[in-house]
Amino acid sequence: MHRFMILFLFTAFFLFPKDLKQDYIHTKISLTIRVSSPELVRREILKFTNEQNGYIASFSNQRIALSFPKRITKEKILNFLNNRGIIVSQNFSSVDYSDQILSLQVSIKVKEQYLQQLNQLTQEASLVQTLEMEQEISKVIQELEELKGNYNYYLELANSMNVEIQFINIEKGSLPKKPYPYWVSKLGIFNFLERFHEK
Repeated sequence: MHRFMILFLFTAFFLFPKDLKQDYIHTKISLTIRVSSPELVRREILKFTNEQNGYIASFSNQRIALSFPKRITKEKILNFLNNRGIIVSQNFSSVDYSDQILSLQVSIKVKEQYLQQLNQLTQEASLVQTLEMEQEISKVIQELEELKGNYNYYLELANSMNVEIQFINIEKGSLPKKPYPYWVSKLGIFNFLERFHEK
């Protein structure tokens, strides 16, 4: 039976399409935002998340972790938040899961072919050989389910974007009447302008 596994590994390595590599990059955004009414902003964020077909990963008074479909751009999220407070800090990170996903695709394909071959062999095997093959089939099915679970996990990560928002509450009157423009928050000079405003 091992010779069949070697054969399928060899086949998958040389015949599996190399041009199927897609964008399997998972993005994470961490933000800190200064708001005068955290409760109101939280409600608006939850509504926005629902409208974008996202979901809440975790929730507290000072922090929200969200997950959005990959089609939602980070610019759209930043623009939404910038209209509701001052983005004090922001951090972007990404992880490429292409190798893991493509490797799992190959492994699943190989296991499925191997399983199919085993099922065919059991029809022609003796009783003793059939019992051995059934044990092998059971093992392969278990391994295949595990591979599919890992594949779905990485695929879900690659097709989503995580956003973690930390709130800083500002007492009434401590913010200017008009919020600072987005480029001010992006440059990280909010603290300087705030001190200047208070003088």
